Formats: sequence, C-alpha cells, structure tokens
Amino acid sequence: MSIAVDCTAAAAHACIGGDLYDVRMTRWGVRALIGDVRGKGLPAVATAAAVLGAFREAAHDERQLTGVVHRIAVALDRDLPAGTEEFVTLAVIGLTGTVRAGASCAEVVNCGHPAPLLLRPGRAPLALVPPERVPPLGVLRPADVRPPLLRHLVQEGDSLLLYTDGITEARDAEGEFYPLARRLTTLDAGAGEPADVLQRLHADVRAYAGHAPDDDAAALCLRYEGGALSS
Repeated sequence: MSIAVDCTAAAAHACIGGDLYDVRMTRWGVRALIGDVRGKGLPAVATAAAVLGAFREAAHDERQLTGVVHRIAVALDRDLPAGTEEFVTLAVIGLTGTVRAGASCAEVVNCGHPAPLLLRPGRAPLALVPPERVPPLGVLRPADVRPPLLRHLVQEGDSLLLYTDGITEARDAEGEFYPLARRLTTLDAGAGEPADVLQRLHADVRAYAGHAPDDDAAALCLRYEGGALSS
C-alpha cells in the first residue's frame, strides 16, 4: 500500500479537531478508519480517544470488520459520560489478502459516514455505498449496532479515498457544495501518488471555497500496489 493523509482544523492553531483517522497493518490485512465526532470541547476529545483506542486494539484482534466496529461501539458506550450527546460517524475499510494476481478485496463498514470512493485510472470515482444505511455510533446501544459489510474487488493501481464532510460541505460564492466526485474526475485523481492526489484535492477545495475551510476536513488515500496485504 501507498498511503497519504491530509487533515486541516478549522480553528486557527488548533492541535485537535473533530476528525479522526488511523491505519493499521494486521494479520487480517490493512485496516483504515476515518470518523467525525459530532460534539465540541473536551467531550469530543474523549469520544475521539475512545474510538481510536478501541480501533487500534480491535483491528488486530477481530477477524471480521463488523467485529471491529462492534468493539468501538462498546468502548464508546463504556467510556463516555452518562447523558453525553456526542456521537461519531465512522467508515472502516479492510483490504484483505490477494484474491487473484493483481487484485484484492476491499471490505467497508459504514456508520453514518460519507461513502469512501474507489479511484481507478481512466474511470469516474465509484462510491462504495453500503447496502443499508445505519446511524452513527453512539446513537444506538452496542447490541443494536449491526452495520452491513460491503465487499468490492480492487485492482493493482486502484486507490481508496476516505474523507470527512468538511470537504463535501465546502461552499463556493453561490453557496453550492463542493461536488467531490465530479471534481476528482477533473483532477484525474486516479493517477499519481496518494500524496499528490490529496495535495491537488486540498488546493482545489480551497480554490472552490475561496478561503480556508470553515470546518475540520480530513482525507485519507490508500493505493493498492498489488501483492499480499496480511502480516
């Protein structure tokens, strides 16, 4: 895998924003997470810490990606103060071992988060939309968190783009939201190194809005280079 990340906090000089992300190499393959905490201040920081801590353990322990998300839901239910209104949108991706020469399988579990995009050279971006939409974590009891698992074949040279709505909710002078999929096609986002893709995307979002982001914005790009993905 080739991996790059771009994260911008809306507040000047902020060290901690509402967006979170992580990538882990595990015995089950590469696993990546992106999320967006819906809250402010120290409770939001506690939410982000609970999510990241649970993911970093469960990614190595749980064979199934749905099991990873369930562990995160349990951690949130256990660690957040009673009566808190914080919740988190979350997308978790797993890239398993080689399915056939030059191809792997991407697994996606999504809890209320913008759908990751599959980027392939010469093709329009493909949204990896789950077969059923479920609410963000923190809304339901852990026992009721049963998100579906989406599987999709990825080929050597394909990239997966995970992002938060700080990107898609950027507005131009007329108040129109940033059309991510269409702009990625113009930017030829299926080509180039992940870091180059994110650099072009960051510059394009800022040019579209005409100013620095009004909200935290994060993007994570993973390109499959072929070969085995499990440790």
